[in-house]
Amino acid sequence: WLYSQRRFEVPGDKIANTMKLAIVSIEDKRFADHNGLDWQGSLTGLSGYLSGDPTTRGGSTIEQQYVKNYQLLVTAQTNAERRAAVEISPARKLREMRMALTLDKTFTKAEILTRYLNLLSFGNNAFGIQDAAQTYFGINASQLNWQQAALLAGLVQSESSLNPYTNPEGALQRRNL
Repeated sequence: WLYSQRRFEVPGDKIANTMKLAIVSIEDKRFADHNGLDWQGSLTGLSGYLSGDPTTRGGSTIEQQYVKNYQLLVTAQTNAERRAAVEISPARKLREMRMALTLDKTFTKAEILTRYLNLLSFGNNAFGIQDAAQTYFGINASQLNWQQAALLAGLVQSESSLNPYTNPEGALQRRNL
């Protein structure tokens, strides 16, 4: 048990490259090119927020998502702290941006990606990529093939609505994306 969830952290060399590529492809395609902030994505997200469009996505880099998930899954101890970790507000986004810039200066991209994959919730009480690989496929994270990696990467958007056990069609569509 790590934090308050069952979690099996693995080093980056024990995570299949297919998984690393799948998560970057769906969550932050410019991951290698930015310093923790993707200004193009941030402006898209800001535009949607200001126009009142709740479906607008964009702006959250892997670094920013790591910060948000760390605050939600590790540091938040109360329901109020959990709500604050995911609130939709410019103040929260600005805090995440500042922390993402620091994160990017502190760790290499490979280290950030490994930390991110070890932290994420993949639904069905699977926390971290090793537990997700075991939960859904009965294999180690190092053995994930393209289809398995793409399914797991797709779950990150909404682990409940894209649950492959309760919504196999939705999970398959997201995987294919």
